[in-house]
Formats: sequence, structure tokens, C-alpha cells
Amino acid sequence: MKVIYLTTLAAALSLVSAQSDPRHGVGYDERFVEGVLTHTAGQWKKCMPYFRRSLEEFSKLEEARRHCYSLCSRKSSKVTTRWADLNFFGSILERSHCVRHCTEEEAGLLPRGAVSLTIERALRMKEGLSFLQSAYHQLGAIGEAARACTQYFYYNPHNDAAKEKFHMYKRLRKVTKDDLKPGHILKYRDLFEIGHKAYHAEDWSLLVESMESGLLELFSSLEDCRRDCTGPLKIEDIFGFSELMTEVQSKLLDCQNQCSRNLGMFRTDKTEEFFGSYFHYLEYGYYFLNRSRDAVSAVATRVRLDPSNEEARRSAVFYKQRPGVTTKDFKPREDVIPEILKHEAILKYGKLIKKLCELTENTTEHDEDMILLEEDFKKWPVVAMLLEHSTQRNSASE
Repeated sequence: MKVIYLTTLAAALSLVSAQSDPRHGVGYDERFVEGVLTHTAGQWKKCMPYFRRSLEEFSKLEEARRHCYSLCSRKSSKVTTRWADLNFFGSILERSHCVRHCTEEEAGLLPRGAVSLTIERALRMKEGLSFLQSAYHQLGAIGEAARACTQYFYYNPHNDAAKEKFHMYKRLRKVTKDDLKPGHILKYRDLFEIGHKAYHAEDWSLLVESMESGLLELFSSLEDCRRDCTGPLKIEDIFGFSELMTEVQSKLLDCQNQCSRNLGMFRTDKTEEFFGSYFHYLEYGYYFLNRSRDAVSAVATRVRLDPSNEEARRSAVFYKQRPGVTTKDFKPREDVIPEILKHEAILKYGKLIKKLCELTENTTEHDEDMILLEEDFKKWPVVAMLLEHSTQRNSASE
């Protein structure tokens, strides 16, 4: 497995070097690959600076990307470039162009060429920490190895190998409690776990306090995750602009739709989709604190997020029978509405894009969004060609 992984990274590095721009220095991607190569050669001390620098630089790049995405999203609300004649994709192209230049100016760390998906994914998953743990262990620096392992396991709680190593260090006498504390934490996650423990301890005040604070942190983390979806994508068999835009947007929206699930992968509880699980616990907390209206609002929010959730629907029926609770109380929380609308918009546009992927004449959607998207596509020859081909195929089948 390691040989395959190394070969893939080495091949990726060759591709990056072949496409490189000599005006740029060594990129974070190349540092990471050099670290893998020296680590595989058993050069433990030599590989460490490569991994540390690649982790630092990629973290800085992610922050720059997020800042630039927010900045460019505001700027691209009014398209003034050559893409101004596009209704839907114009603002996307404008933002993409803006983010690229903004990130280069802000971080100065763009790779010299195209970064492979293998390297990008490895950096996002903090794989450098796993290599550092191994190098420290080989050098006998057990405390440092435990700290690197703890941080890697914190970011990858679903990784069985990381979990096994973490528990191995936990049993060693040389390892202190401080060595087993992650140096960098994700606030939404820690607050959720505090609330989850409070639920089992029936400490309702702590549950509500932790889940409400965690919810605010989750909103920020969801935004960061959605912005991070704008990284490299694997695109194959693309014939023209319209297909490229369809593929990119489809993958982007799919990625953004998965953010809540991905952020909640650390959980041990069996509640539903992560975003909605906050309101599952808040409902119980508010109920036992005798704050029925807040509990009802939590239930209404869960139902809005997932109308098919049977547990939430049963809870709604229960509260409707409670004295003092009116129909007006059954509405989603105002502070959560913007996030819900964003979530619903991602799902909606994802469906629209996928319908356009089919490019058939049997489309029954005629709302404004679909019309705007169709107008964009019809301006490009490849779409007209595909539509004509589809028409001919349908006629032949008749």
C-alpha cells in the first residue's frame, strides 16, 4: 500500500515539475512529496522540515482561500468581465478568476503547476502528521510522536490505524496526559461532545449551553467546508465549456452537500444528519428545563431540515398536545433560517445542474432558475450540437 501511495505521489510530483513556472518557489505540494520520499528512504530528521513546512503553508493557503472566496463572492455579484452575457455561470467564472488572483497575492503560496488530487487530499487530511509521528517514533522521541499521533487522530477519528496507534501511546508510561491533548481543536466538535456527555449525565443546563455555543461554531465550520470544496477536481471526458461547467458545478454542489455529514464523522451517537442532531439534543434539554416553546422551536427546525424524520414528527405531535403551545410556536428558529435556506439552495441547484446534464427535450422544469441555466447553455455551440443529437436520437427511436 505504501509503495503504491509513494508511486502515485512521485508521479504527481513529476507532473507538477513538468508544468512548473520558474517564477514560483518550491510549493507546499512539492515539500510534502519530498517529505514522503525522504521518509521512505529512512531519513527521519531530514523529512521533518518538509512535513512541518507543508502543513504550515497549506494551512495558510486554506485560510487565504476562505478569505478570498468571501471577498470575491461579494465582488462577483455584479459581473463586469467578458462573462457578463452569462446569467448563471458568469458570476461563478468571475469569482473563480478573482479567487485565483486574490489567493496568490494573499498567500503567495500557490503551487507551481496543477496539484494532483492525491496530494491535495493528503494535505487536507493532515497526512503530514502521520509521517511525523512515524519519524519521531523511529528517533525515539516518544512524546513528540504521541503528540503528532493525537493531532492526526483528532482530525481523522474514523481512521482505524490512527485510533490503534493513539491507544498504543496511551498505554506507554513515557507518554503524559499533555502529550495526548490535541494542540489545535475544532470548537464545534468539542462543544458537541460536551453536550452529548451532558445529555447522558442529564445535566440539561450544560447540554443547552454547549449545544447552543457549538451551533454557532458549526455555522462557521460549514462555511469553511463549503469554501474548501472549491479545490482541485478530477474532470474526465469533457468536450466543451458547457459540459465542463456542468461537471464542475455538479461536483462542487455534491461536495458542499456532504459538508454536514463529513464534519460529523467523529460522532459516536446514532442520531440523524449532523446539523439536525443539535436540535435533537436541544429539544431534550429545553424540555427538561421546562422551556417548552424553545423545545418546540427545536423540533420545528428538525422537521424543516428533514421532513421525513419520523422521530421529529412524533415529537411535533407530542408538543401540539401540550398546554400553552400554539400552532404559531411551530416555526424554525430565526437564527437558523439563513443556514437552512443555504442548505436548501445547494440541494435545489444541484438538482437543476443534474437535469441539465441529461440535455433532453423532455425537461418539464420552467421556473426562472432553469430558464436562466438553459439560456447560458444554449449560447455555446457544444450544447446546441448535443441538443440536436438528442433530438435526432429521439426521432430515430420513434
